[in-house]
This record gives sequence, structure tokens and C-alpha cells, in this order.
Amino acid sequence: MLDGRPVSGSAVEAVARWAVKTLLLEQHPEAHDAELPNHARSSRRKLDNLLFAMRATGQLPPELSLWCTLTSQEESGPDTPDEVVLLPRLHVAGQAPVAFEFSAFGYGMADGRQLALQLLRHPYVEVEHPFEAANLATRLWPEPPTALDPAAMATLGIQGTRNWDRAFCTGGCVTDLNLIRMARSAPWRGLISPRITVREPGPGGRVLTERRQEGQVR
Repeated sequence: MLDGRPVSGSAVEAVARWAVKTLLLEQHPEAHDAELPNHARSSRRKLDNLLFAMRATGQLPPELSLWCTLTSQEESGPDTPDEVVLLPRLHVAGQAPVAFEFSAFGYGMADGRQLALQLLRHPYVEVEHPFEAANLATRLWPEPPTALDPAAMATLGIQGTRNWDRAFCTGGCVTDLNLIRMARSAPWRGLISPRITVREPGPGGRVLTERRQEGQVR
């Protein structure tokens, strides 16, 4: 894919799983990056802890989402959302506050562009990426597309890349999970980003998430 060739079918899921694993390993305190030997890692991040669950089950945790887009150093590019989704810490009854965790990385492509990846852990809730809603990013996990063609993907310019880099901001105030449920009502609207909705259990334990762009519920 970094050579610009399309992938499809099971290869797309393989790309997604590889990217999740790599972004998690990149946060491991003992990881060494040969290209960025002085790359600082935040001691607050606990994404590497998910590696133990993955090794035990062979599965990716359900609260992970992975998005990708293509970026460049070109001045021109498509108009992009200038929006920051503030990610709060969650208060859930009987548990310590749960923090959202975020990681991002990029890989150079043969044609000079960069494959930019963003991984978000969002327990108890679903999060909509503003770039995905604008058709400028592709969700690779948990619902990989059937095909991924770099030639058909939008390429962000310099300003679009800046907006992409700051799409999510962690470290918000502690927020009760019920407040997110109530955020659709007028008195609470605006306190929580409309991109964040509570993950509700569906029939048979499945999760129902609203996809406003598609106009349907999955």
C-alpha cells in the first residue's frame, strides 16, 4: 500500500490489524524507534497495556477505532473540518475515571505523500471522526472497508494536515456517562461534543451506533 497499490478483501483487515498493533507497540515504554531515537513518549499513555489482552485473546479490543488519510506538503488541498473533539475522562459508577487514549503516526509513501493513522481508545462510547464525516478519512477499524486504493483517496494539503493533527484533544474534565446520554437534550447541548455518543447494547449483546451520514442504525 505504501507503494501506492490498492488492497482489497482480507488484505484491508490485515493492514488495519498491523496498524493497530504497530501504534500500540509504538507506545510501549521499551520501544525503540530507529528513525526517531529521541522520540519522547508520554508516561500518561496506557495504550501499550492493551497488548496483553490482544496476546491472550488474539482479538482487537472493541473500544478501538482506527482512521487513515493521506497527507502532503502541498499548499493546495481540499477544505477540511477545523474542529477539535475534546475527549473527556469518563465517570462510570463503581469504577475509577476512565480516560480516552489517543495515538497517531505516519508512514512515508513512494510518491512523497504520507499515510497518516490515528488510533483512539474510547471505552463505553462511540466517537465519530470529523474527517470521516467529511469523506476525507477512512475508518480502518472496527469496520474495515472492502477495498483501499491510495489513488482514489483525498490528499490533504498543509493546512488540512494541521487540522487533521488536532482533530482530537485528550484531557477534558471528568464527565459522567449519563451526562453524555443527556447531551442531546437542550439543557445539556453544547457541553459534550455531538461526535460522542454512548455505546448502547443491542440485541444479542451487539452494539448499536448511529451513523448520521448514512442515515441508518447499525
